[in-house]
Amino acid sequence: MKKLLLAVILAFLSISTITLSQEIGDTGKSSTHPGSKFSFGFELDDFFNDFGLGLAITSPHYLNGALAFRIRVNHSWYHGLEEDSTESTWIGYQSIRIGSVGASYTADGYIRLYGEGGLVVLLAADNLSDDPKVGGYGLFGFEIFFQQKDMSYFFELGSLGTGASADQQPTKPIYANGFLTTVGLRLYL
Repeated sequence: MKKLLLAVILAFLSISTITLSQEIGDTGKSSTHPGSKFSFGFELDDFFNDFGLGLAITSPHYLNGALAFRIRVNHSWYHGLEEDSTESTWIGYQSIRIGSVGASYTADGYIRLYGEGGLVVLLAADNLSDDPKVGGYGLFGFEIFFQQKDMSYFFELGSLGTGASADQQPTKPIYANGFLTTVGLRLYL
């Protein structure tokens, strides 16, 4: 699984770099819209009441700022029961989201509205679930750029569908399904 994820990340970076070099070659110069560079983000997430922290890498925006690709890696905590106990605890799990972003610009380029969708892979702890789960996600978001347009705050609302249930917990409740919210900070390099 780790080799597959590494291959996907390398392919993502390769395609983004090739596409950006072709876009620069076609116009003779780089685009000046916000997001014409790679960005790295830090985010706080809520997946169906599971709090999480995450990092994201976003490709430069292509097609005059309308299309980008994003990889997110998150660590979330599910409120469950300790193994062989009735004591409650936080059980960690990871998610990897790979998606495409469709964006538009308004307000003189300082506010970007966008939609994002793609695949999500959940890697759960042994006392939460046995198997990795694959599903999908979709969201709507907006980011507010600082005056220099090299940093932005962003807010996102959407949903996550993985079919994941905590089959190692007594009542086998669902987790990482349903409403998701994300807030964070993005730096453009």
